[in-house]
Amino acid sequence: MAREEGGRDERNTAATLVDALYYDFFLRVLLAGIVPGSILLLAVLHAASGRIEMKEFTELPLAAWVLFLWVAWLAGIAIQALGGQGANRTGRLLVRDHPSAYDESTKRHDLCIQFSRSASPREIRQVDRYALIKEASGTAATLLVLVFAIMVFADRAFWTLPVRRILAILVGGGALFFALLSANRSHAEKQYAYMERVVDLTQGTAAREV
Repeated sequence: MAREEGGRDERNTAATLVDALYYDFFLRVLLAGIVPGSILLLAVLHAASGRIEMKEFTELPLAAWVLFLWVAWLAGIAIQALGGQGANRTGRLLVRDHPSAYDESTKRHDLCIQFSRSASPREIRQVDRYALIKEASGTAATLLVLVFAIMVFADRAFWTLPVRRILAILVGGGALFFALLSANRSHAEKQYAYMERVVDLTQGTAAREV
């Protein structure tokens, strides 16, 4: 019996470690931070120098790669903050962190506390999925705006392209932006609606037991 419980504890620990690596590092740090930050840095470098050759990056020493990834991670955080500030100021400018019904911070915090006290690990993971898609789509939408701004106002090579290609980039980029914005806002709604449902069901069950 003790051996079986020990094996079960080891499996739970391994599963927790895998979840932490997947959600906290791979998704939040790498995909939501370093990747968009790297794209923004490359766009800035291209606008400043007029060209970027991958050969130059492959020849960088390890210390330079570490510095680049660190700056890219910081740039990713800045992108997220920029999009979040837009949503907090106007509620409609860029991305949404929460539905408009939860603009009051105390209301958001109360729901999050109630959810954390009553939710199961499976329900917490489901909310994490909604939150990750919300954050990733919002970050991508904000990044798209920044890259377009760099291309239009700072990259001279952009205006040397044929008119059809410029129009295709603008139309395609605009469609992608609105699709990402829609995904961001819909998953913000889904995240909070799911949390509300879990809290309501838990409270209803507790009331019936009393």
